Amino acid sequence: MRTKLSRLVPEKPRIKSVRGQFVSMTDQPAFDLSMVSFQVELETEYLFADTERLVREPWRLRKTCGSFRSLELVTMPMCSILLLSGYFRLGVFFLIYSSAMAQQNEREITRGGLNSADANDFVTVLRRRGIVREPEHQAVQVPVPETQGTTILAFKFAHGVLVAGDRRATMGNIVMYDRTEKVFEVDRHSVMAIAGSFGAAWETARTLQHSFQFYRRSQLQEMSLEGKVRALAKLLRDNLGMVLQGVGVVVPLFATYDINSSDPAKVFFYDAMGAHFEATDFAASGSGGPAVRSILYYENAWGPTPLRQLDQKGAITIALRALDTAAEADSATGGVDRLGKIFPIVKILNQDGINTVAPEQLAALFQPDHGDW
Repeated sequence: MRTKLSRLVPEKPRIKSVRGQFVSMTDQPAFDLSMVSFQVELETEYLFADTERLVREPWRLRKTCGSFRSLELVTMPMCSILLLSGYFRLGVFFLIYSSAMAQQNEREITRGGLNSADANDFVTVLRRRGIVREPEHQAVQVPVPETQGTTILAFKFAHGVLVAGDRRATMGNIVMYDRTEKVFEVDRHSVMAIAGSFGAAWETARTLQHSFQFYRRSQLQEMSLEGKVRALAKLLRDNLGMVLQGVGVVVPLFATYDINSSDPAKVFFYDAMGAHFEATDFAASGSGGPAVRSILYYENAWGPTPLRQLDQKGAITIALRALDTAAEADSATGGVDRLGKIFPIVKILNQDGINTVAPEQLAALFQPDHGDW
């Protein structure tokens, strides 16, 4: 049974004209646009249903067009007239619906103080109609405690590249471990130093090590410098999902000695999304990174000997003093533990490979003499 628009609007008195009825409906405070939308849907359904029924059962036209003698002559013209009238009626209701939507938006703007951008926003309109509903209680993200490590540094000196990292691992304001290692050997001439989440960093270092080893054994040659740098960048990009959740952030340093290059000493630093940059002289990362970079910049620009001209002993001394100075202002940096005799991990990269400096040699070179410093 067809539903008339007047039945959907119970208010009295009835208005004969379509425009008058539309004005009467929109003036009511309880006017609901779903009535007009429902009527449009009914008119669309009845339009195509009536047309299909008249085509399949032409005898129904005899009742509608009883004055015509030849039914065959009027079947198609009459169907066209009915179809056009139906489309016209459907267009009128679409016009009514769009006009009512515009007037209701204007009333909501006047009453609610919304701006035009909110009124024209589709999601805002759906939210006001009740189609999209916000949860009453927003979910609170519970922070995941994770072990983190800082600080690391790398710089070029006369005989290669020095990479160093302190030994402290923290979880918030808790010191988890004071003898951790943050500098990993990934192949015979490359080193990765980690700052950030230990779990993600260790997994990244192991994956990078196996990738280099697989390439060397399958291709019977070393991976190129560009390939090594981009391999680490890809691993960091793959970890982006964890970074967006607030855990697993890794900001490493990558150092290598490329014997085929005119400037073999290479130092690269990364961000959490995998962007990599080549450092000219030095780089540092971690919570104590700003302090270490300031010290290395001062030594390189204003010190008695630039970093590139330091010998191995001088380079180790600068690295130890920089980490110990950063530990004075940063609780997450271990520095040098004089009582426990815990020294940072220091590795030297040169044409002979990678050399780890022994703690005894570090103790002999680290002399906190205020007269010398």
